[in-house]
Amino acid sequence: LHGNKEFLDHTLSRADPDTLLLPILRTLYQTASLRPNRLYMLLIVVLMLSQDEGFVAAAHAVVLPSVPWYKERILHDITLGSLVVVVLARAVQFNLTSLHDSYVHTNCLAALANMSPSFRKLHPHAARCIVSLYDLLSRKLLKLSAAQAEMDGGRETAVAVAEAAAHAEARNGGVEGSRV
Repeated sequence: LHGNKEFLDHTLSRADPDTLLLPILRTLYQTASLRPNRLYMLLIVVLMLSQDEGFVAAAHAVVLPSVPWYKERILHDITLGSLVVVVLARAVQFNLTSLHDSYVHTNCLAALANMSPSFRKLHPHAARCIVSLYDLLSRKLLKLSAAQAEMDGGRETAVAVAEAAAHAEARNGGVEGSRV
């Protein structure tokens, strides 16, 4: 896709984005079993496809009656675009807890950012995944801010940031329970 402009144009012009995306998403769903180089290549493909508004709009127009390989929840009548959101959010959460790879983060979040202006009729589970991901990332940022403030010698600032993090975690306790 990267080296052959004609193939990329052909791929983006197809009326059946599910033919290309479903095998990629199914493989990305199994993030834990992927070798890093394969994970990177799949994420680059999704990132490249997400840069085309027409392709993203077409993905949001395809409704999948079910997704049998998705095990965390039964997904009925989900758009392909919503499934992309669910799988990418799941990959980011897995990366935060296991891989700690900034490249995975960058590509997943960039693809989500590319797609976000074209979000239409998001499936409720995809919307929950976005909220859960935001909550997870914001709590992580608050913890890092508290640690940085403490390292900088601002004990009072560190305590204030830690209290804000604890308050945010207590307030959003129900969001964390909805795993992607």
